Amino acid sequence: MIKVTLATEDRHFYDHLDLDFPGALHALLTRTRNDHVHQDGSSITQQLARSQLSNTGPGFGHKIKEVFLAVWLEWHLTKDEILGLYLNCVNMGGDALGVDGAARSYFNKPARDVTLAEAAMLVGLIEAPKSYAPHIDLTTARARANMVLDNLVEAGFMTEDQVRRARFDAARLVVRGKTTSPS
Repeated sequence: MIKVTLATEDRHFYDHLDLDFPGALHALLTRTRNDHVHQDGSSITQQLARSQLSNTGPGFGHKIKEVFLAVWLEWHLTKDEILGLYLNCVNMGGDALGVDGAARSYFNKPARDVTLAEAAMLVGLIEAPKSYAPHIDLTTARARANMVLDNLVEAGFMTEDQVRRARFDAARLVVRGKTTSPS
């Protein structure tokens, strides 16, 4: 789960100060010019900070609060603590909060027991939980999971053979006591 998250959300999480200043500046300028455009480029710490702020509207003031909270998190917590909080607080759509909540909701098991294919599907939800929710559109969720698996190879965290096996053994969604087969 950790490798899948890092490969998709922030490949250099352990190698940098958890503020992506160029990405944050670009996102701020883009939002200032056009509030309808969504540009992110945020680190995991910035995403965690954003999720903890009650006012999630666009704008300069909100981005400043996000940066200050991210700096505070960076100074007061370890990278592992930040990643743990992020994985436990990330919105996974529906009633699922955090990867463990989503794993229990979609696969009827704790996050520590998910397969690589299931982890890829869960991490794929982070970008857009409503768009990639497997209980709504399993085909779209699997397509996103395949993109997440590609990220593992690109980041050098897994081999193409490991990812190929995960694609072959696709995640099976559990819905109300039933398991859906791969399509």
